[in-house]
Amino acid sequence: MNSFKSFGIAILSCLLLIITSCEVDQDVPNEDADEQQNDTVLKTIEKWGFSKEVIEDHGDYYIVDGDIVFDKNAKYPNPEDPVSKQRRHPQSVTISNVRVYINPGMDANWRNASVQAINRWNAVNSKLKLSRTTSSANSHIQIMYDTQDPRMNLATNVFGQGTFPTGNGLPGTKIWLNPDFDSPRLCGKAINQSMRIALVQHEIGHNVGITHTNQSFGSLIPGTPNRDAQSVMNGGSACTINNFSNGDKTAIRYLFPKTPTPPVVTPKTFYRFYNSNAVDHYYSTNRSAPSGYRLGGPIGKVFDKKASGTIPLYKAYNRNAKNHLYSTNRSEINNASGYRYLGIAGYVYPSRGSGRVALYRFYNRTAVNHFYTTNRNEGNNAAGYQYEGVACYILR
Repeated sequence: MNSFKSFGIAILSCLLLIITSCEVDQDVPNEDADEQQNDTVLKTIEKWGFSKEVIEDHGDYYIVDGDIVFDKNAKYPNPEDPVSKQRRHPQSVTISNVRVYINPGMDANWRNASVQAINRWNAVNSKLKLSRTTSSANSHIQIMYDTQDPRMNLATNVFGQGTFPTGNGLPGTKIWLNPDFDSPRLCGKAINQSMRIALVQHEIGHNVGITHTNQSFGSLIPGTPNRDAQSVMNGGSACTINNFSNGDKTAIRYLFPKTPTPPVVTPKTFYRFYNSNAVDHYYSTNRSAPSGYRLGGPIGKVFDKKASGTIPLYKAYNRNAKNHLYSTNRSEINNASGYRYLGIAGYVYPSRGSGRVALYRFYNRTAVNHFYTTNRNEGNNAAGYQYEGVACYILR
């Protein structure tokens, strides 16, 4: 809401009319404030109100509510940051593809300004994307002159107005622009294209639920600065030519978090090695044979990083018995007498599926040796080995 009336009138408009007005006011000085960071991403997610039931651990990141991804290595703003100042309207916009109709009756300067404002919104790395439509009936937001709506007649000291969201997850529907704005008297200079672009950019912010940075209406948006003179969402900023500040971008990304594309994980060949002196089998995605071991060849493929649907295959070693143990059960590894945990051998599947094959587990009690193979007959025919079940499933 870009208000060029007094502060009180702007607040009254917000609360009673759900309409924002853009008028001249005084800029607020810039006072930087340190952002507090949470000690863990998980704690931050929970403080944002997500229950543990909707948080899934996917290795390098958490997925919340099925499609919101939080990188475990990233630093997210503390939701309890007491100096956060930018604010959101109580009604949230939940759609991410917003269609905008630019009234063709406006002159080329205002039409171009509207296009450039849309482009600036789309340049922010967020889930929200705006597209133009030539159908007013098919639009979510309509941009027009105030004179193109019989209900509106903006005063010469009002640059523009826009509506807040009213519910159902949809944005506010209207932006009214004032081509008769008395720029020389109020700004000391003629209106220019940068001012037009910033004005439309500002009003779109209100359409999608962002209030004034320098006023107190609405809920605080975590991670934004206490004062931000560079914010395009400041009230009374019609005479400025601000683009989005870092605080604006933080607010937009918080309200419309973009879902990163999960990294592509390529399966790796899983090799089998054997040490005849130690009577020990060893398995690894590294083709280089350890000292004393001979390469027995590939037995399938596993992942060296977490992939969708996979679980860790843990490995441990008993130095006295000279035996490697592999299991998807960490408790078994931890409780195996004489064994030292060596980490994760790879990521495997816990159940059958397309392209997967069972990795069978056998054990020779006399030799104290575990043996893993995708060939059940090979294990059954190995002298002294007892079948212990399916260890996991790997790719062929």
